[in-house]
Amino acid sequence: IQFLNNLIERGWRGKFIFSSSAAVYPDSGKMSSEADNPGPCNPYGTTKLMNEHTLRDFFAAYDISVMCFRYFNVAGAWGDVGDHLNAEHVIQKMCRAAKYEYPFHLFNDKANTPDGTCVRDYLHVRDVCDAHIHAIDYLNDNKGFFTYNLGTSRGTSIKQLIASFITTTGQNLHFESSPPRYGDPDYLVADGHLFVSDTGYTYNHSDLNNIISTAWEYYNIKGVNNGF
Repeated sequence: IQFLNNLIERGWRGKFIFSSSAAVYPDSGKMSSEADNPGPCNPYGTTKLMNEHTLRDFFAAYDISVMCFRYFNVAGAWGDVGDHLNAEHVIQKMCRAAKYEYPFHLFNDKANTPDGTCVRDYLHVRDVCDAHIHAIDYLNDNKGFFTYNLGTSRGTSIKQLIASFITTTGQNLHFESSPPRYGDPDYLVADGHLFVSDTGYTYNHSDLNNIISTAWEYYNIKGVNNGF
């Protein structure tokens, strides 16, 4: 709020793109659509939703254009740009486990999903970058307040992700079951069609093999360069 007030006080009336999160949605067991009523499962999602409400109010009061992107699981890498090496995101944890023969902890193998593990929607970081550039062009031609999911509409369970990681990298991955984590929904997959249909955007890089292979390559390059 203070940041936005500072902008408004200085005469800014531009365009604002906000990085929100799929964490604003409840654990419904179905694909999450922008038309669904929000219901955050954890404090992180609550703060994202609060910011969306704030931006909607500023849009109404000051006639600025806003696009809120609800990211699903961003992963992968692009050349020498990627996640930090000790990130707690699942694919980075798999890279660490494979590289140093650590056990990979599989949180919750009794989820209400077909194979008992959590299901997520993974999209490549380059598609996220491209979507922001696409959003800037869209906001230049369309004034308003917009909320869009960024996700592929494809669900992948953790067990499926482990199998794909082993196949794609050729690495062994030992995993151990661990208790569920608080606020971790069983199923969180985007209905990602609205952004595509409204703006003509296409996801070009979010094939699961590409996500895993680029993350693994990045981890090995950065790990060597940083002494990991």
